[in-house]
Amino acid sequence: MKSTPLFFVFIGSISYGMPAPLMKLANIPGGQTGGVIFFVFVFSAILLNGLMLIRKNKKTHLHRKELLKTISSGIPLALTTSLYFISLNYISVSVAVVMLMQSVWITQLIDWLVFRKKIPLQNGISSILIFPGTILATNMFSNQQTVSLTGLILSFLAAISYALTIQVTGRIRTDIPPLQKATFLCSGACIIAATLWFHSIRSDYLLHQMYWGAIISLFAIVVPAITFSAGMPKISPGTGAIITSLELPCAILFSWILLGETITWSVFSGVTMILIAVISGATPYKK
Repeated sequence: MKSTPLFFVFIGSISYGMPAPLMKLANIPGGQTGGVIFFVFVFSAILLNGLMLIRKNKKTHLHRKELLKTISSGIPLALTTSLYFISLNYISVSVAVVMLMQSVWITQLIDWLVFRKKIPLQNGISSILIFPGTILATNMFSNQQTVSLTGLILSFLAAISYALTIQVTGRIRTDIPPLQKATFLCSGACIIAATLWFHSIRSDYLLHQMYWGAIISLFAIVVPAITFSAGMPKISPGTGAIITSLELPCAILFSWILLGETITWSVFSGVTMILIAVISGATPYKK
């Protein structure tokens, strides 16, 4: 069925909206972020490597240099997840996920500055629309709400790291099956995350950290890796970008359901503007 690939990508996008609210719940006892991040990547690497071993599909053979390059591409992924989750200690889920969406225009800026790619007018306009949407969604200049500068900086650094993740993964060999690529990336990210956060494992909260790490790993990495590997190759990049942008409203919706975070008209208007910007930038332009 033609709609099956769209359904898989849709499920993966919804899954991406869950990790931030779950991390907020995991941090209720306090001081849990680093340990949970450690187990998120450990469980993800174990599950994805297990899935790749049991799958009968043909795998691409990589030479040592290519394998090291692919695995090292997981470094920005580990940094993105770490910075994003740490920012949740200072700001709400809605603000954090809106800041993460800045990766849309940062990715295009990198293309222009580093790779000298011309930015199409349509994409340039959509990127500009993100700025007023961000101001509305974060209530950045509102006198009624003080937004943590530390949280904004951390989440913005996560957006930069995510843009780098997009750039790096987009330049890996295209003939590598999506699940195999996701497994190598996650394995590389696991090495970095383990190095950064091994010291955060606490014996008095070990089961707590393992429990939330296992749950978050499913929604943050495992489910998206499986669904995107099944659906993304069968749909256009523009359509994929539009569907994956559903992560933004889903994260805010789940934060409202699970955490009771308030969704104001300002947040709703800002998120709507950002979604319009992403969709307009991803929709093919016909003269």
